[in-house]
Amino acid sequence: MFSKLFSWWGGGKSEAAAGESNVLDDEGSSTGTREGSTAMRLTISSFKKKFPTVKCVKTDVVQTWLQEGSASTKVGDIIEKRPLVVVDSRPDSEYQVSHIPGAIRIDYTTDHMDDVVQQIKKSVDEESKDLTKTVVLYCSLGYRSCVLAEKVMKACQDSDLDVYNMEGGLFKWANEGAPMENGSGRLTKYAHPYNYVFGKLLHHSLRKETPENMEK
Repeated sequence: MFSKLFSWWGGGKSEAAAGESNVLDDEGSSTGTREGSTAMRLTISSFKKKFPTVKCVKTDVVQTWLQEGSASTKVGDIIEKRPLVVVDSRPDSEYQVSHIPGAIRIDYTTDHMDDVVQQIKKSVDEESKDLTKTVVLYCSLGYRSCVLAEKVMKACQDSDLDVYNMEGGLFKWANEGAPMENGSGRLTKYAHPYNYVFGKLLHHSLRKETPENMEK
């Protein structure tokens, strides 16, 4: 499923990824790659300290998994090809602006974890239902997806779900020019900035709070 959705993407970079400025200062001007990378690294590091039990995966690894249509995972001396489930943990208003193609939406505030686990399991193909599934969760930067990841891990301790948080979330994904689609399934470069403060980690040219006038 994912490999088909990603077949159109040739690895091209967005305006933000192609340039040297990927983070803004308080005045909305570019602060440069070094400052942007530092701010993103500090954010990722703080979430890792806050959620030490949640495993993380980098955006470039997730892109590779999506293009291949499965998650390559080393188990002992064997590389397993596991079915991949990508979960967007943000509210629908943010999901409608953009999300990773093929991602299912599960709001991080939910407490109906039995239903969540079943939704994740049912999202894979019938022939993969008995295999261990790699589940990648994301939000804007990683905090909300880590909250949901902890809930999923607690709900399925003896289950066949291998849960990860995507480092840097959709902001890092968008800044790198990776593929996204809006709620209508149309390709887009934009992402919801979440709020004024954290939105500064998303390139100014990629910020949009509503799905209207999305580019095809």
